[in-house]
Amino acid sequence: MVRLSVIVPVRLTERRPELLERLSLARSDPECPGGVEFVAVDDGSPDSAPLTERCAALGLRYIATGADPSSPFNLARARNRAAEQVQGELLLFMDVDLFPYPGFYVDLLREAGLLDIRHRIDRFLMCPVIYLAQAGWQAIQKRAQAERRAFAVNIMMQRDRRLLEKFSYGTSCVAVNRNFYLSLGGQNEAFEGWGYEDYEFGCRLIQQNPQFRRPFLWGWNGGSFRTKRLYAGWK
Repeated sequence: MVRLSVIVPVRLTERRPELLERLSLARSDPECPGGVEFVAVDDGSPDSAPLTERCAALGLRYIATGADPSSPFNLARARNRAAEQVQGELLLFMDVDLFPYPGFYVDLLREAGLLDIRHRIDRFLMCPVIYLAQAGWQAIQKRAQAERRAFAVNIMMQRDRRLLEKFSYGTSCVAVNRNFYLSLGGQNEAFEGWGYEDYEFGCRLIQQNPQFRRPFLWGWNGGSFRTKRLYAGWK
């Protein structure tokens, strides 16, 4: 039985050839348990052949949305098409440039079990992300697997700008009950490119779960993420 489907949207273009290599990141957890499937969702790659070959080599399931390559990349569309076809009771959305620490999927499934997301379907998990600078990425690869999580957390705590790009507690890396996700209509495909699809979906998840108090100025957020220089609002 598939307990967890890890969904990674991607569009391979001449400008982003490194995405082929990054497809291996999602399943790089050496302690990944059984019952986890990894899915690459192709949203309009002009040439899908390199992507399908890479997925076959890595053991990733390949799904294509059939999007026109000339249309904007649509993360919501990719996640929705995958959610309709995967087998896992639990969905996890991962960006192609994210990689898990050793034991991440064990921790995620344990937490999902403690929250009883299988039956308490309105519950969800939002994973914080530490974004490393190029020097940080090079440094963490030199560390033993067992040290990598602590190493990244220390970079974050020290605010080492040579190694750290940024970190975020509110991210698109969300684990949610698959049936509940589909019952909500998935994510809003009107958002294209790097837009608000994850932010808007997170707001809907919060609204559906009475354990969350709405923050002050719930309905307001200043500006677009594409042009933001100074964040104002809540997240």
